[in-house]
Amino acid sequence: MSHMAGMVLRCFGGRAEAAMVAAVAISRTDLDAAGLRRAAGGERDAAASRRMLALALVLEGQSRTEAARAAWA
Repeated sequence: MSHMAGMVLRCFGGRAEAAMVAAVAISRTDLDAAGLRRAAGGERDAAASRRMLALALVLEGQSRTEAARAAWA
């Protein structure tokens, strides 16, 4: 698992369903939305990549629901 995948899993509590019921608190700001997209592009774990893309959308102002739908579509 890459460093970014581990960070994203921690953001979501390690469970995809936790992201749907809990507020998203982004505590690390070392990557912006563009940086998360770049990291997602290089990630071998497809689920982690989708979570990074969802976080990028949230950082750009989309709702959690819209971000989740777009990342898992």
